[in-house]
Amino acid sequence: MLSEPSLPTNSWATAGAALAGVAHTRESASRVYLAERQRSQHPLRREGDDVDMSEGQVKRG
Repeated sequence: MLSEPSLPTNSWATAGAALAGVAHTRESASRVYLAERQRSQHPLRREGDDVDMSEGQVKRG
């Protein structure tokens, strides 16, 4: 009976994949941060307002 060849574990590839995952997470987090910052600088926004970005409407709070 033939056994399947075991794939060599390449620690560099594993480390690279882990770093790529971290970079992707940081990129997503910075995108969320920038979107929130842009939303908070909405030209019609006042303190206590809720901005509905899907319609661009400002609800007065």
